[in-house]
Amino acid sequence: MRVALVTSAFPQPRSGRYPGIERLAKSLARELTGRGFELSVITTYWNGGPPVDHYDASTIFRVTDTSQILGRLATVGDSHYWSWGFQVGKLLREMERPDVIHALSPVSATPELAKSKFPIVTTFHHQERLLQLRDLLHRPFHRMLEFRSYLSSTLVTAASEASARAAQDIFGLPAQRIRVTRWGVDAERFRAKSSAGSDDVRLLYVGPHELRKGLPFLLQALAFLRAERLPVRLTLIGTGSQLGNLERLAVKLGVSKSVEFMGYVPDPDDSVLPRFYSESDIFVLPSEREGFGFVLVEAMASGLPVVAGNVSAMPEIVGDGGILVPPRDAPALAEALRFLVESPDKRLDLGRRGRSRVDALFSWEKVIPCILSVYEEAIEIVGDR
Repeated sequence: MRVALVTSAFPQPRSGRYPGIERLAKSLARELTGRGFELSVITTYWNGGPPVDHYDASTIFRVTDTSQILGRLATVGDSHYWSWGFQVGKLLREMERPDVIHALSPVSATPELAKSKFPIVTTFHHQERLLQLRDLLHRPFHRMLEFRSYLSSTLVTAASEASARAAQDIFGLPAQRIRVTRWGVDAERFRAKSSAGSDDVRLLYVGPHELRKGLPFLLQALAFLRAERLPVRLTLIGTGSQLGNLERLAVKLGVSKSVEFMGYVPDPDDSVLPRFYSESDIFVLPSEREGFGFVLVEAMASGLPVVAGNVSAMPEIVGDGGILVPPRDAPALAEALRFLVESPDKRLDLGRRGRSRVDALFSWEKVIPCILSVYEEAIEIVGDR
């Protein structure tokens, strides 16, 4: 089977534009080619690289968009995404025809590709909301792009039941055109903490520093714990628009000496992040919404108990591997963390449950057959038209 994997960001030669999508695209590419599929990755120049490149057995094609001319101004009207998507469609019509297209990002050329009888599977991740005035410059235009892409796709995948429901509510997609296909991790890359380490209980967050992630409430919860003289330290990995605000908030709350802002951590050989997980005791994701929560699965694969928001996809991902708390509730978050800080046996129990859950539901060996079945179904649907 020839597969075209279309993604707005791929982590080669640089990484960090959209870390979650990048790690997903890289992992999926590795898993597909490892099973003998002929894979073309079509992406942007946002992480650099030549027009044609290679990753393992995949061929990478990069196409231009308006950001090559306009720079950051290309986000106005979402022109970088729209122009990139039309160039993707042009390339797909010129290259050797793939059996199926899997778009991890919405593609503006989807209606035209569908008319040309390309089987197209597009992934919906999560709902984006207007959080700041500057979002008005691009978010409504991106929503138009999403409508155009999802409604024209042969099938739409969502990584959770919560995301599937959101896709129905937002875009009016009929349930019979949505398939829930969870994402996987290479569970063997992750190992539980090998030793007790320091006396401090180490909390870990991995992800972008954006408003929807609820990080101010995590800092407030940390302040509550430190006021009780509990031996906790917090490491935050990632960057984003809120990084400066969070650093200033840590100082204001008096916890700056208990917080380590690592910034974006490159991980070209997939060995750095597993080490951070294995050196931690509790993983925290106080997000207000998640379409899946890739980092939750990585943390559980590492044998870490997780504390996450009781909203969107997180309850169905965490299951019995952690504790769920209401979003935007620092006291509730502090109470859950306090319980785990003071209960090492419970940490160990939840960590084992989480790892078992990953092995049962989120390993690539479990996930890839589901994704391939969607590809085959899309090919069959287009063939019957």
